[in-house]
Amino acid sequence: GDGRDWMAPGFRAVADDDEVLDRLQSFDESIRKVALQSLALQGERAAAYAPEVAALLQDDHAEVRRAASVALGKIGLSAALHARNLAAALRDEEPAVRAEAARAFLGLGVEATAAHAEAIACLGSDADEGVQLAAIECLAASGEATRLGAALGSRFAAVLRAALVELSRSPAARAAHAAHVRGLLAHGDTSVRLAAVQASGEIG
Repeated sequence: GDGRDWMAPGFRAVADDDEVLDRLQSFDESIRKVALQSLALQGERAAAYAPEVAALLQDDHAEVRRAASVALGKIGLSAALHARNLAAALRDEEPAVRAEAARAFLGLGVEATAAHAEAIACLGSDADEGVQLAAIECLAASGEATRLGAALGSRFAAVLRAALVELSRSPAARAAHAAHVRGLLAHGDTSVRLAAVQASGEIG
């Protein structure tokens, strides 16, 4: 081989390093975005580039910021050092960036998610349906379903259904939000009422 097979994951191959960094710092936003997408595909093998990826969460272009969020999540646990940067992206002006930032926390691990769970939970009352759904996905998968209260006040039926399904899987969350669930038994959407019946049945 080329002598690199002994290298630990995350080791920056010098021959490739400058080229990757040039792409990440390109004046062309499409090149920056494609570079981030390539790193996302490499997953944890791209760990050495996590600082540069995190810096692009503040890019001027929303698609680049979104790609940076995805890439950090795919890099995984070794990107947890940049959880604070990702938490700032939860307040991005673009819904797609906020949603991907929430999903990216799943890759950073339970500890990083727990440290920023309150900020993620706040997205349950976001103006965008996709952002609310991403928050539910992240909180439920991270064992933070007790924080789904904001989502239970959503005006989107799909969000209410998703939150109720997750509540039905968590005894602690069911107990914490029992009154709210019972209130949804009278919701105008049939699928929401059915989900509430299931969740309240689990409550007993």
